[in-house]
Amino acid sequence: MKISGKVFLYAGITTLVTGAIIILYFMLLLPGLYVDYKQKVELENVVAIQDSYAAGHQVMEMNKREVFTVFVITLPKEENIIRIDSPFGGVSMEIVDTQFTNIVNEIRKDLAGMNFDDSQKVAEEIESDKYSALFKEITQRTNGIEDMVHIVEAREGDWTQATVGTVKMHQTPEGCVIFHTNVEAQGNRYTNYLGMGAGEDAYYFTMAANVSPRLKELTPILLQSTPMILVILAFFSLCVASFFTKVLTSPIKVLAKEATKMKELNEVAAIHLGRNDEFHDLEIALNQLYFHLKGLLEKEKEMNAILKQEQEKQELFMMNASHQLKTPIAASLLLIEGMIEKVGKYKDVEKYLPFVKQELMQMQQLIYALLDMFKHVYRGLVQEDVEIDNMMQVLTRNYQILLQEKSIQLKLQLEECRRKSDAEILYAMLDNLFSNAVRYTPKGERITVFLNQDGFRIENSGIEIAEKVREHIFEPFVSFSKEEKEGHGLGLYLVSLYAKMLGINVEIRNGNNSVIVEGRFNEDV
Repeated sequence: MKISGKVFLYAGITTLVTGAIIILYFMLLLPGLYVDYKQKVELENVVAIQDSYAAGHQVMEMNKREVFTVFVITLPKEENIIRIDSPFGGVSMEIVDTQFTNIVNEIRKDLAGMNFDDSQKVAEEIESDKYSALFKEITQRTNGIEDMVHIVEAREGDWTQATVGTVKMHQTPEGCVIFHTNVEAQGNRYTNYLGMGAGEDAYYFTMAANVSPRLKELTPILLQSTPMILVILAFFSLCVASFFTKVLTSPIKVLAKEATKMKELNEVAAIHLGRNDEFHDLEIALNQLYFHLKGLLEKEKEMNAILKQEQEKQELFMMNASHQLKTPIAASLLLIEGMIEKVGKYKDVEKYLPFVKQELMQMQQLIYALLDMFKHVYRGLVQEDVEIDNMMQVLTRNYQILLQEKSIQLKLQLEECRRKSDAEILYAMLDNLFSNAVRYTPKGERITVFLNQDGFRIENSGIEIAEKVREHIFEPFVSFSKEEKEGHGLGLYLVSLYAKMLGINVEIRNGNNSVIVEGRFNEDV
């Protein structure tokens, strides 16, 4: 399955699971929360009404609209007129019965001694036997009202199974007391409230009741809504899954497209998604990988070009080497055959035999040079600490006889120089350069050798190199001059080869009637 399908599936499953959790929340927790909310609102309304009367407003002020039964009884502290108010109206009644007046006065006397700031003491006094007797007497005194009407039929409900819950008490900001409790009877649940408080001229009693919603009444409503909720969730999950699939797969498609271009390692611009998330990290990694591979490929192309160039040089070198070897061999064979057959001038063996020797010695020098080159190239570098100043002194000392024969003045300016290098190859390179300087310096001239930590310089006076020759001076089998017969043309080619191996930059140029060979050291020779 593609990642787009997986994202779509995972997003859809996540949304449906979330929806199922929400439905379970509605079915299991919401009903209870709703009941608690209803009772909280009812209590707030009772508190608002009770405090409103206690503050002297005497209006039904409700903080929140809620349908429930409520009425307020106002008992004046001195007058015998009792007022009853409800949200739909009210009535004022004057007490004319003497005994009933005495009961009311007794209640006033007790209320005057109550501290409504202490709800616990108020509750204890209301539950005392004294108030039970007063309430019983009030009931008996009001039974006479039956003489004013004719009772056709009297029916009593079965309240024996009623269950009264715990009475809870609340203190209001105006110093009133609110009692409320839950009563379950005949399959219904009621919440009853009783508020008590005193104003300046009267005592106020707020009584309220309401039928509390039952949890099992809310569950069917939620179940009826479940199919519609599921349909909405399914539609919503599809939309969310589709959106996140597009959001997540869009940069992946862009990366895949750019990666396809990059795999050809053609010249393409860096990927830029303009994001600041994990795709940005992937973008950076792909760009780094691309430019790294591109750099490696370019280096490989350069190396291949260099190898191809070296291969061509080796092929040319082998062709020239074979030609250089075949020429003295052919000449020697011709001379020897002429001497053996005693043909013409070659009868004089003593005269022409030295020419044969000379050809063989040239061939020997060429073979030795080739063997030295192959030995140094294929054995690899052997790094060690080399005292180059001491090496230069030993090297120049070996040429003292030749220098004296040609009356060449040697001047050494050697500073202490110690570096890591291959001593054998470095000696061979310096020896080649110095031997050329001795060989081509005219009699009575001067050779100067300079050495410090940065490099060396060998300058021989009295001679210059033709510019056409100097341009090809490091190529194999290139002679310094046409008159030069002793060399084989490999000396400076070997110098350039050894210099590359050791990491030394060697340059040959003409000075003021002189030839200057300059070498510059890298970090390690």
